[in-house]
Order: sequence, then structure tokens, then C-alpha cells
Amino acid sequence: MTTIFSDGFESGDVSAWTGQNGTPVVSGDSKLVGAYGLEVDAVDDYVYQAFTEVTRLRVRVWIDPHSFTMAAGEKAHFLFIYDGAVLVGYVRLQFTTVYRLDVGVLDDASAWKGTAAYTITDGPHWAEVDFSFANTVGSMTLYIDGILEQMYSSIDLGTRAPDSVRLGWLQAVGSPSGTLYLDHLEMNDDGDTIGPGITPPMAMCHYRRRRSLCF
Repeated sequence: MTTIFSDGFESGDVSAWTGQNGTPVVSGDSKLVGAYGLEVDAVDDYVYQAFTEVTRLRVRVWIDPHSFTMAAGEKAHFLFIYDGAVLVGYVRLQFTTVYRLDVGVLDDASAWKGTAAYTITDGPHWAEVDFSFANTVGSMTLYIDGILEQMYSSIDLGTRAPDSVRLGWLQAVGSPSGTLYLDHLEMNDDGDTIGPGITPPMAMCHYRRRRSLCF
């Protein structure tokens, strides 16, 4: 696996990142894995990282919405992927009567293609998304806690070449409030499985699709 960038905030700050916007906070109380994590409390609180453009991008990030209050129909984007100044991908938290995650990508005709939204609990989870940027046969694949949720294939993505990401509370639909916890982002450019990374600070079990995941 060729890692582009990885940071679990174990330095206790955001020094590994290209920069930040707003007032994202790194603290021990925010940890989802390891000893430190990132908390964001307002729209436009985020860190960002630039890298050499790629045509394949796989991203893993931890999220915990337990202190994030949302009403039915509200949404909050927490990962943006850019090609230059153009937003070309996102991972998003939304709420109905439960929290859900979905992913989207901007095709060559500037139309958004998105997955369905998949339920998570109000605890720590890792989302892993694999974007393949290729003319007419591009794709995006969403995994939650290591389980394949959806592959959206045959997307025309031949002109897209991501070169930066933002992580934080990036955009809101409605008026969500509270604190969103994020941790341990990692990216590679060859599509290899990343997995959860550092072992979480406490045992967790998720019972989904009649399978038990405990780690």
C-alpha cells in the first residue's frame, strides 16, 4: 500500500497537516483511537492537506456523532475532496431518526453521483471510501466498519484528479449543533484496504447484517 498521508493527531496538534481553518481542537477527550482526536464545534472548523494529484484515492476516517445534535433531514459534510479549487467528493453524516453516512462524487458532466445512506450508531465508527477516477468506468465504494455497503460503478471521472482533502465540520444542511469527533485519517493511491488502524480505546461490537464485528 502506498500511503499518501496519515495522521491520528497523536502529536497533540495539527502540525502534520498543511493548515487549518476556524478553531478545530485536538485533545485527549476527543480520541476515538489512540490518545488524541479532533473535535469541531462550528461550520468551517477543519484541517486540510495537499498532496500530488492522483487518479485513485482511498480514504479512511473515524467519526463519532454522539455529541452532535441533528434533526430529521439535517446533514453535515465532514470530508471534502478537491481537484484544485473544485470540490469533487464528499463523505457526509445525515439524520432521519438515526445517524447515517453517505458518499458522493462529481462526474465529468458536473453532476453529483451518490450512494445510499447507511445507518450508524451514535458511537465510534470508521468509514473507508475508495474513489477510482477513470474515463467512463470510474467508481466509488463505501465501507463502514470494514463492511462493504455499496459500490457505485461506471461513473465518468476521466478529468478528475484529486490533490487535497479537508476534514472537519465543512458544510451543514439545516442547523445541526454540538461537537463532532473525528480521528485518524489515512489515504492511499492504490486502493488497498486500510482498515481501522490503531485499536480503539475500548472494546466495540457492531451487529450488522447478521454479522458481529468486535475489536
